[in-house]
Amino acid sequence: KRDIGYLASEGCITLPYDDCTPAGILALQNNYYEFIPEELASEKNPESLLSHELETGKNYKVVLTNESGLYRYDINDTVRVEKFYNKTPVLAFIQKTNDVLNITGEKLPVNQLIMAMQKVKAAFHILINQFRVVSNLHQVRYDIFIALGQDVSDKLLKNTVLPAVDAYLSEMNIEYSQKRQSGRLNPPCLHVMEPAWEENVRKEVMEFGKRVIQYKWQLISPEFLEIDKKYVKYTIHHGE
Repeated sequence: KRDIGYLASEGCITLPYDDCTPAGILALQNNYYEFIPEELASEKNPESLLSHELETGKNYKVVLTNESGLYRYDINDTVRVEKFYNKTPVLAFIQKTNDVLNITGEKLPVNQLIMAMQKVKAAFHILINQFRVVSNLHQVRYDIFIALGQDVSDKLLKNTVLPAVDAYLSEMNIEYSQKRQSGRLNPPCLHVMEPAWEENVRKEVMEFGKRVIQYKWQLISPEFLEIDKKYVKYTIHHGE
């Protein structure tokens, strides 16, 4: 079977050319690309490379300029150079860049948080419209901001849902489990949000000049966002 290629809302980035592989040839004609080496991605003004300067086996962050008006736009993706086709790199999507939270070494990826929420919805038949998980370094815990699409009792959230999220993360992430068992990582905290939360976050982002095509909900954050604090309806602590 042939993969459809590496696609993003910003455009088509690779062209599939071989079966049974997610890697594709960089679509040079579609966009102008710059690449930041993965090890430099957290720097303030990192060096960027062009496609012919990449190295096989290395990971890079993608910065894209296109005819739709995006200029040096960080699409928050990490790709790996699998090989070269003539002088053009063959790339495979690896993960969303920076989509990992870490407080005590557990390295909690966003996909595990998504899976935990999906399990909660399936197990307790709860409609979760949106969520965001934040690293609370001061309290050494994860704070979960959640928008519910139905009324859920405080008792169920406190005694069942929040412990279940903690348990699901422990099942999926051995480092998280070990840190929780040793007490190095405190239990998570749940913030139930006002219904207007998601829409007002979107409006605020638009006011800062981002176009609709550029807007993506931020599922995780290494620090608290001020706008989230405005829409907390009530907070539930694990075991209280």
